Amino acid sequence: MNTPAKKFLPRGLATAIGSFPHSEPGPALELIEKYLPAAPAWPQLPKRGLKENMCPQFSSGLPALKLDLEEGKIFFQVGEDLPAELEKFYLKVIEDDLDYFALTPDYALGFHALLKYLSGRDRYPLVKGCVTGPITFGLTITDQDRKPSLYHPEIFDAVTKAIAIKARWQVKKLTPFCDLPIIFIDEPYLASVGSALVSLQVEEVIAKLNEVIAAIHQEGARAGVHCCANTDWSILMRTEVDILSFDAFGYAKNLLLYAEDIRGFFDRGGFLAWGITPSTDVIEDQDVDSLWKRLITSWERLEELGFAREQLARRALITPSCGMGTVSPAQCEKILRVNQEISEKVLELAEEKGYA
Repeated sequence: MNTPAKKFLPRGLATAIGSFPHSEPGPALELIEKYLPAAPAWPQLPKRGLKENMCPQFSSGLPALKLDLEEGKIFFQVGEDLPAELEKFYLKVIEDDLDYFALTPDYALGFHALLKYLSGRDRYPLVKGCVTGPITFGLTITDQDRKPSLYHPEIFDAVTKAIAIKARWQVKKLTPFCDLPIIFIDEPYLASVGSALVSLQVEEVIAKLNEVIAAIHQEGARAGVHCCANTDWSILMRTEVDILSFDAFGYAKNLLLYAEDIRGFFDRGGFLAWGITPSTDVIEDQDVDSLWKRLITSWERLEELGFAREQLARRALITPSCGMGTVSPAQCEKILRVNQEISEKVLELAEEKGYA
């Protein structure tokens, strides 16, 4: 695993995954300040409109891309103008023009609000950024005939390179405020890989993810991949990713089937981000005790398979299971509060047992 040399031992630090249910960044930042004291994350705000939706948010600078705000549509116009569009795009890539691919406030107001919030404060251990992964983007954003852009090799390559550069741009912006930036690559559509619906080879999936991961490492940051659905977890653990982020509330049992892959992942320096706090209205039926029991039950199962509790605690982040864009603001606060309390329990366990 070719990762940054900076020390990274989270011991249950709490951070967030992606979206918040607010239309303005202020209320989201108040929750971040209160419940993510050591590892703040910039809030995605999809309720602001199309540009802040998961894929459009990272679409600026792409060749032949059409964004129709009035119709609420985004697609690639594949036609005779594509070669010229690609030439312009790759010139920016060759020039390493990171600002050309910047996340501007109209696409990511939460990112810029977080930068302003961080300015003048003490440095944080971690600050988390994110990008939508190339597989999810390529399957979601189609051409004008509704063919996924992933099946246009020249566009799929451009998508991967643009996402990689946007990740690097974030790292450069976040580095002044923390000891270590971490960038999560959001890939919910990895659940489709290997199915009859997606004709994409596993080795190509790994190669595309590694291209983005390498860009993050290039800037001295750590890379995570977040998948909120069930998938073949061995695929992710074959990449160069540092952090595997998963919905532990819904799919911990599935991940535990890959114990040998997890062992190899840990041996080469990997970490698990346990999404133990449900980010849906299921949170209404859960509390700290029920979710802590759920987490410890998974850890006990791994201990039975030869993992040490110390290893699991030291190599864990605690997160919501996914983004919180679909819940109410009150539910969002409960999710983050419960998540932080679980994080504190992991840290207390680490200190009590001498794992710190």
